[in-house]
Amino acid sequence: MTRELIAKRLDLLRSQLGKVQLLAVSKGASVKDILNAYAWQQRDFGENRVEELLQKSQQLKQLGD
Repeated sequence: MTRELIAKRLDLLRSQLGKVQLLAVSKGASVKDILNAYAWQQRDFGENRVEELLQKSQQLKQLGD
């Protein structure tokens, strides 16, 4: 890999930094754990099990974000 190619890729990565979003995986996490992450400003969560998603979203409905 040439220096020029590395520099181009670094420029591309730097331009995308503002678009990076942290997605917290809540699979297996308790509602208490999710609330703790929420308290630290985490707003985006991923859940791959529909049953857990429905259960947790019902319990966390009061957050409203």
